[in-house]
Amino acid sequence: TTCPSSTIRKTLLSISQQICKLYNLSMDICPDILQLRHQLETTLFLKIPENEYLIILLDSIDQLETDAYDCQWLPKFFPKNVKCIVSTLPDHGDILSNLKIIINYDPLSIENTQNLLVLVVPFEASTVDIVFNNWLQMKQRSFIRQLMEVRTEILPLFMKLIFDIISTWHSYDSIDDQLKTLYHADDCIRYLFNQLQKKT
Repeated sequence: TTCPSSTIRKTLLSISQQICKLYNLSMDICPDILQLRHQLETTLFLKIPENEYLIILLDSIDQLETDAYDCQWLPKFFPKNVKCIVSTLPDHGDILSNLKIIINYDPLSIENTQNLLVLVVPFEASTVDIVFNNWLQMKQRSFIRQLMEVRTEILPLFMKLIFDIISTWHSYDSIDDQLKTLYHADDCIRYLFNQLQKKT
């Protein structure tokens, strides 16, 4: 998700507009979320050529507004050539539980749904070192491992947010002690927002 698509309506509208631009289609600018979803399911998806495939990737839907957490705004009917991939933090706002309801997930009978859920495992410390070093080399920067020394495994999203934070540092900046209290992606996001507020 990005700032222009942080609400449900803006997200669905953005998906619809991108599909229309890609396939030269027209659409109605519906004021209602359910109307936008209905238009996707009954009109836009069906106009995608059968010999082409469309993949819709909705990354980090946990960063949408809280009224999106029930996931009822997500399209539920897709043609065979349209797939939707959604990512979220597993323990944030009951989003994962709501997604399981949508796909009729049954832990006692998971044969038909187990392939729909993929757990993104945390990075081991050695992997974090490799990725961080590669990123920093591209930016011609170096990094002191002090921030990560107490963590044995790190989620990719958390690592990216930490990298975004330290990428703004100058060589003469001292390490903010508050960074040592960041253990989750939500902590990093709150930290970034607080830094933005200080600049305004």
